[in-house]
Amino acid sequence: MNIHRTALRATPFGVAFALVCGCLAAGCSSSSSRSGGSASTAAPTTSQSSSPTPSNAAPTPPTPMVGQWYKGDLHSHSAPYSQDAQRQYGDSPGVCFQLAEYVGLDFLALTDHRTFDQVNDPTYSANTLTILSGCEWGGTVHIGMVGLTQPLSQYTVDQSRGPSTLNGQIQQIYNEVHAQGGVVITNHPCDPAKLHVWLSHQFDAVEVWNAYWNFPDWKDANEQQVDDKVASLGLAQAGEDANDEIREAVRHQGGGPNHQALKFYEANLMRGRHVAAVGGGDRHSLVFPGLPTTYVYAADQSREKILQGIREGRTWVGAHEGPVVEFSADADGDGIYEALIGDSVPLNQTVNFKVRVTNGKDGLLEVIKDGVVAHSVPLPTDDETFSFSSTASQRAWYRLDVFEHVDFSVPQSNGFQVLALAGGLGGQAGAAALTTLGLPMGFQVSIGGTRAPHIRLPHAYDKILNFDRTHWGYSRGAITSPIWAE
Repeated sequence: MNIHRTALRATPFGVAFALVCGCLAAGCSSSSSRSGGSASTAAPTTSQSSSPTPSNAAPTPPTPMVGQWYKGDLHSHSAPYSQDAQRQYGDSPGVCFQLAEYVGLDFLALTDHRTFDQVNDPTYSANTLTILSGCEWGGTVHIGMVGLTQPLSQYTVDQSRGPSTLNGQIQQIYNEVHAQGGVVITNHPCDPAKLHVWLSHQFDAVEVWNAYWNFPDWKDANEQQVDDKVASLGLAQAGEDANDEIREAVRHQGGGPNHQALKFYEANLMRGRHVAAVGGGDRHSLVFPGLPTTYVYAADQSREKILQGIREGRTWVGAHEGPVVEFSADADGDGIYEALIGDSVPLNQTVNFKVRVTNGKDGLLEVIKDGVVAHSVPLPTDDETFSFSSTASQRAWYRLDVFEHVDFSVPQSNGFQVLALAGGLGGQAGAAALTTLGLPMGFQVSIGGTRAPHIRLPHAYDKILNFDRTHWGYSRGAITSPIWAE
């Protein structure tokens, strides 16, 4: 595939927002003087749903793992295998893989809606990319089944079998995925139309960041919608309710569905479930994969090792071209930070933690312990290291949020409205407008190899679309899975 790039001019926030709308619609103590307050360890709560009871036995100190961080996207679609991608001028599997390689990804999960047929496409191959075959399972809820080796027995719940069977059907499919060595990911669990109400907690990861943080669907879900979903599926009639975690999540209002998805994730962590935080671009067309990017620490780039890294919770999610995060712990005080994200450190002894954030100038680091901000640290330069220590007497988890400073003083360009119009038009007319009228303007445009031109926004605009309504003046830059104390 020949991808052609043309440099273009910058544009205002409002119109940039409209463009993407058109496109996508189709107890810690610190050793640093900059530390924030301390948070007490919260006692874990219980769910009405069955799940394995975490062991409280002291873990064996981890042996430093040999590997590296690989970056990719765990949620994407191709044409014609996802009907919505076909309507929106999406690309064949081969082109999707080549676009991922172009932006420097190491792996891509092609998760077309309710099908595995894409693996038989003649273009289904890549050069340097690790392909994670899969599907986006379900209709009333979307679940990423990643790393499949063969078709599943069904691709959505069979409601004709009665509501009392639905949760059992979900568990059956989870079992099938795991038998193939794959992983189960709850995709956009707090999307008001796709609320994840199921009782099984045998998923491996939660998609805490779908597409742009604050876009395209920035509306909060609410508890009434959970009730409506339970009723519409007949679960209430069968004497079943939604899981506790989704109800806890949607009570957080004002931050949007990605923020609620993060709260859903944390609610599962509070039950001691070692699930990974991941992201998904949910790409259908017009934009590139890797928005956001999921990082997985693995021994090598093979399918098996990438999936193992996800199962072990060795993940973090970041904005494309955003901050890079390192998080480690020294559990025995020898000065070697042998524990990484996903590892466990012992209870009842002081553990030293170290955070390094690069490419995050003027941003903000928050250390989260058991869902509470333990330290809030400004990032005045592009390379900042922060250390803290903590002693946990009962199971606890520590993870990181990194925020980028948002600059709203973007030069204006009335002509950029043409690009917004092109995205809204869609199809051949929109593609022609984008190609012909977009060339004099300030963005990178792909005009070869894809069914429609592709837009790649400068990172300044990505930050606007990743704006975090719970942190005024900042956008989401990174979210990590935790290091555990247990």
